[in-house]
Amino acid sequence: MARSSFGLGRVVVNIVLVVSVILLVIVLNRRDSVFATNQTIQEVPNCTASGCHDDFAKRKQKHPLVAEKKCATCHQEIKDKNHIFAPLKPQPELCTQCHDGMLEKKEFLHGPVAAGSCTVCHDVHGTSHKKELVAEPRDLCLQCHVEMGEVLAQSPYRHKPVQENCSLCHDHHASNNKVHLRLAPEKLCLDCHKDVNKSITKGKVDHAPVKTNKQCFNCHKPHSSDFAHLLVKSEKNLCLDCHSKPLVDKNRTIQDIGTLLQKKKNHHGPVIQGNCTACHSEIHGGDGFRLLGLAYPEKFYTSFKKEKYALCFKCHEPQLVTVALTDRLTRFRNGDVNLHFLHVNKDKKGRTCRACHDTHASSLPKHIRESVPFGNLGWELPLKFVKTKTGGSCQPGCHKRYKYDRIEPLQNIPKIPKVKKGKVAEK
Repeated sequence: MARSSFGLGRVVVNIVLVVSVILLVIVLNRRDSVFATNQTIQEVPNCTASGCHDDFAKRKQKHPLVAEKKCATCHQEIKDKNHIFAPLKPQPELCTQCHDGMLEKKEFLHGPVAAGSCTVCHDVHGTSHKKELVAEPRDLCLQCHVEMGEVLAQSPYRHKPVQENCSLCHDHHASNNKVHLRLAPEKLCLDCHKDVNKSITKGKVDHAPVKTNKQCFNCHKPHSSDFAHLLVKSEKNLCLDCHSKPLVDKNRTIQDIGTLLQKKKNHHGPVIQGNCTACHSEIHGGDGFRLLGLAYPEKFYTSFKKEKYALCFKCHEPQLVTVALTDRLTRFRNGDVNLHFLHVNKDKKGRTCRACHDTHASSLPKHIRESVPFGNLGWELPLKFVKTKTGGSCQPGCHKRYKYDRIEPLQNIPKIPKVKKGKVAEK
């Protein structure tokens, strides 16, 4: 009985061995049939038609070598039977064998380029994006520059190129300019901002920050800002960064506006609004006196013409100085004699607005000056203005003390030519 059981066991073992061999043959045959479909590169028209890489041919943006079916330019077969391929060279040598001029003699390299990691940004076979990028250009940049993306999302003002494509300003491979700019900063900005370029290159009056130190970046942020025009801070505070100390410009000293505003309580409207460019609108440079955007007399005296005061009349009514007699246009009158007209509207030595008014700030009402620069010796001509309830008086260096009163006209004011009330005496 024991011997019979032993014989039966040997039969079972033999059966198992035979079945195992049969199964192994079947597996090997199936493997060979699979490999037979994955033919070598020479046995099919091209890799994209081999049944393995068909999707490469369907991609919208294909690498030129994929489109030309020149796979062997980059790949080598290392196992013929198994149809296994490898790059001919490692990155970036493989890429630069064609793209050899891209990095030549460039001082600043983009991080992935410097690391030789071309495929961080590019799919070497093709994608749905231009230049075989793995994502849309801006989205791709922000996948690494995460903090920049967070700032942009929170900023109310964004530079237009940032919204469209970072590579409009930056070379994403290499550059001789810092932060991979395509051109030197001032050239890059002016390449788009043609109007600013014209102001800078053809204007008679320069604004120093435009041409010194960081140039455009002295005042503007390149990507985004919390302030209009991409300013680095509010307009008024930005201007006062420089104009809070005396500035020497050629043969004159520019007033310390910051200290003036601190000491004088009555500020001009645009100053209160923090809008320096309301008057100094040629901020990049131009032909206007002191970068003013409209005409304003340069000298203490001038003959009167309306066009000479275009800047003032942008806000103030011209009738202030064109109407000789009035009982309502101005409080600076002796009875109905308009004293603005008397001072300004002259054929020769009309007093300009700044003869009596400070255009930035004053301790006196209506921006009346305490004194005014006169001549080239640095002397300040005192006004000695005194206000009363219904008028006032002044005793500058140019005449004795004259008084005026709107209710009870005084006789010490020089007479003006006889004109009818409300008559406009324009020139």
